[in-house]
Amino acid sequence: MWLGTWRSGLSKFNPKNEKSTSYQNDPNNPNSIPDDIIWCISEDSNGQLWLGTDKRGLVKFDRQNEEFIIYQHDEGRLNVTLSDTKVLSMLIDTKGDMWLGTTTGLNRVVYNKDPDAPLIFEYYTTENGLFSNTVQGIMEDNMGNLWLSNGDYLTELNLKTKKTR
Repeated sequence: MWLGTWRSGLSKFNPKNEKSTSYQNDPNNPNSIPDDIIWCISEDSNGQLWLGTDKRGLVKFDRQNEEFIIYQHDEGRLNVTLSDTKVLSMLIDTKGDMWLGTTTGLNRVVYNKDPDAPLIFEYYTTENGLFSNTVQGIMEDNMGNLWLSNGDYLTELNLKTKKTR
């Protein structure tokens, strides 16, 4: 069981032997987890663990090597970086696409067949019909549409037509 915490990083708990392991940021260790505030966690079909962090964006945790790979916002490199450094919500949909809710919109991770290739990001914002650029929650319905929430608004994104309501 994986637990994202507020200010204590990432924790792994094994219910069989009741042992836990904690991963916390160590400013003197560049290989440590980059942020101690974890908003969300998902595991993809390849068994990769993905973390949405407060200040360091998206982080992939390589469980075999216990390394953290950071994907964060870089203003000069749009569509090859996240739109924001804060990832509030995450969903891996039934097609295997990863969706990230940030404070600057919704990001779709475009996977490459090569797991070591850089990720590419597509952005959805109020310019694409979202009611708000802050996306705190993401769910998928039985029709394959995404439902996005931010506390004030609920937006349906039809992935076939790219229309919102």
